Amino acid sequence: MGGEQSESNSQESIVRYTNQLIPDIDQYWAFDATSLARQNFGRTAVSKRSFFGRFNYDFDKKYLFEVITRVDASSNFATGNRWGVSPNVGLGWVASQEEFFKNADFLKFINFAKIKVNVGITGDDRVGSRLWQDRFQIDVTNGYLYGTSNQNSLNRSRLANPDITWEKKRTVNIGLETSMFNNKLDFSVEVFQNRNYDAFDLGGNNLFPLYFGTAAPVVNYRETYNWGSEFSIGYRAKLATDWNLSASMNFGWGNSIVTQTLYAPGQLINNVAPDWQTQFGTDPRVYSSSNIGLKSLGMFRTQAEVDAWMAKYPNYRLYDVIPQAGWLYYEDTNGDGVISDSDMKPLYNNTNPFLSTGISLNLTYKNFSLNTNINARFGGKVFYDSRARIAPSAARNVLTIWQDRWTPENPMDGKFPRFDDPGLTKNSDFWAVDGTMIRINTMTLSYKAPTAFANKLGIGGARILLTGNNLWTIVNPLPYKDPYTSSAYDYPILRTLSLGLSVNL
Repeated sequence: MGGEQSESNSQESIVRYTNQLIPDIDQYWAFDATSLARQNFGRTAVSKRSFFGRFNYDFDKKYLFEVITRVDASSNFATGNRWGVSPNVGLGWVASQEEFFKNADFLKFINFAKIKVNVGITGDDRVGSRLWQDRFQIDVTNGYLYGTSNQNSLNRSRLANPDITWEKKRTVNIGLETSMFNNKLDFSVEVFQNRNYDAFDLGGNNLFPLYFGTAAPVVNYRETYNWGSEFSIGYRAKLATDWNLSASMNFGWGNSIVTQTLYAPGQLINNVAPDWQTQFGTDPRVYSSSNIGLKSLGMFRTQAEVDAWMAKYPNYRLYDVIPQAGWLYYEDTNGDGVISDSDMKPLYNNTNPFLSTGISLNLTYKNFSLNTNINARFGGKVFYDSRARIAPSAARNVLTIWQDRWTPENPMDGKFPRFDDPGLTKNSDFWAVDGTMIRINTMTLSYKAPTAFANKLGIGGARILLTGNNLWTIVNPLPYKDPYTSSAYDYPILRTLSLGLSVNL
């Protein structure tokens, strides 16, 4: 059992200096005294009080029971709503300790097996401090007008909500842990479901008319679910004399949904892509900003193809422009004969990879050790980023991938459309590629000095380490940029090599 209490106080003052009178001096007295303006001044005081306890019970190394409970009070909530309780109960059964398990021949290859269940509720107070109190700020520039000048005024910055309280998360976890084949192979699986409720919601800001002028109160309203499974596989083996290998891999699947949130009904009046109101009740694997776009039918390679298409669809337009050779053309999903954002739709049922995993490998030989971390993603879809799909200008270069584009000299083989294509910056399945990625993130080669040698030097031990980070991308779905950056114009992640020495005295 235990308890703790914490308090925090802070003060902020922002003053703007203009009209510098003395060059190279950054002190306030070097500026025009009549132009000094205080932009912000704030004080914050928060406190929290907590009590917690844990009870464990183990019967015969087979039946496990644990209860963990926290009771917290936060000054972020008003009196009467400050206290929150977070209970957690866990049960475990080590089945491999049962006599029937030990005596079953078909289970001899399993050295350890444990089933565990955990149910709990946790609370969260990570919200702006003292939102339960009315807030006013001194407004200088937008105060009341008297004559020809503004005068200071008090302006309500946000409506208070004295009923705001802890956001809650209910978790349910069921897992299996095993060790097999003389403890060479470890396997574990865990399935979970989480429910977030009474979550902090600011959607009320959209419910007030624009002339209201004050932010809406934060309320406990939002509700979400997320569920999935996580797997872990580990393997240890002796390959030969002095050679040992260990490997592990983690992967999982999951999904989520928002089942309740505040929104303005008026936002649904013109509910067309890419501004669809899909924050709740939809599958995020389908309804995401990257997966909503135009369905590409191909590229007009010649003027003859354009003429044939226009003869069949005389009213067809690409964003109100008659198509030209070298432009992409798209499916008219709403049947109005004009390609626009209204023709956008979900492109794929799921853009997530079917397997995303982290792999760790460790190979040892006598005093040498090689550790490698690999990140891999298989399947799914990734899209060329918007900054890659821009035309050049006098002040902007473009990526070298655009050397492979449609030109009058190369009308049949160019991969990308012309720069003046009106749909160039629009998301479509033309810009989607297979998302498979394999990358070696880190690798460390180390050598441990023999104990006898270390003792002669009068030290407890020594190790030399050569470490590399961001080493190689073996498979890159978008070769024009680093897979860990959002665009090719971002500064790439550096590859680093370091040599180190660790000594125990």
